Amino acid sequence: MAQGHTIPMIDMAHLLAKQGAMVTFITTPANATRIESTIDRARELNLPIHFVPLKLDCAKVGLPEGCENVDKVLGKGQVKSLTDAYSLLHKPLVSYLQAQSDPPSCIISDLCQPWTGDVARELGIPRFMFNGFCAFSSLCKKFTTIIHQEKVFDKVADGDELIILPGFPHHLEISKARSPGNFNSPGFEQFSEKILEEEQRADGVVTNSFYELEPLYHEAYQKKIGKKVWSLGPMFLCNTEMSAIAVRGDKASVDLKHCLQWLESMKPGSVLYISFGSMARTVVSQLKEIALGLEASRRPFLWVIKSDAEASDIEKLLTEGFEDRTRNRGVTSVVFKRVKQVIKSNKA
Repeated sequence: MAQGHTIPMIDMAHLLAKQGAMVTFITTPANATRIESTIDRARELNLPIHFVPLKLDCAKVGLPEGCENVDKVLGKGQVKSLTDAYSLLHKPLVSYLQAQSDPPSCIISDLCQPWTGDVARELGIPRFMFNGFCAFSSLCKKFTTIIHQEKVFDKVADGDELIILPGFPHHLEISKARSPGNFNSPGFEQFSEKILEEEQRADGVVTNSFYELEPLYHEAYQKKIGKKVWSLGPMFLCNTEMSAIAVRGDKASVDLKHCLQWLESMKPGSVLYISFGSMARTVVSQLKEIALGLEASRRPFLWVIKSDAEASDIEKLLTEGFEDRTRNRGVTSVVFKRVKQVIKSNKA
């Protein structure tokens, strides 16, 4: 449903397949086209991964055809519609799995696909919830969700007032202004409750982290949810070749060769990389502030812009002298939409 969730799940599919497991990767047609290179590479390596695109009924929930990923929606209302559309895959998925000669042994599904818990129970197999965050982040999210449910912040007049997270492994304070919104936002209450409910009913949790990084938080998270947590990350390490790293994710919106040549000309650790992910949408006023900060930094940078602003407004911002004033720091400093993973791993 989101690239930041899909990519590590593909990595996990590779890890399992390399251990000899037969993996069926369920996706949708539009999302399948975005990972064509990854699918082709799995075939080249003869990995036992079968990619299955199930048709998403976008029209039934009021979404335009092909709107199958959160980076294609226009607002929070459509995000809710997208989650509803995915839940409609229940019957098609059950039908597909029941028709297979080799029945599935378990389902590993993203936390944002809670409906898959019902699928697993209908088939009589375990369901493991994939949580792409680290244990610390997951634990914080667990506590802040409880705080939101108990309306603790409603008693706080000042949004910047700090409150202590009760029961956390050590002293930790958070303010209402800095607490994560996500599924605590209005309209997402039922969806958030369903995620929490299915987390409790899951047979275990898989995270994209590793125990040695955060043993305290791993143990605390496991204790908090009352079930086994497997930390299998960082999953991207399954991609050992540069060619494998280069095909992860969607198609790049920048000339890869040109951008890499520029990065190779920079000193190690000198380039600033600015991106807020595929889901974040910035407005012109925010872009202006970022531009001012980058200009004042006097550092070479790679800025990935994804905005709700009109293209003409962004073009105006960049042509008001910004590109001219920063051009001497290198070529191709502003990129629209996305860049390849291989660029992010460059030593510069």
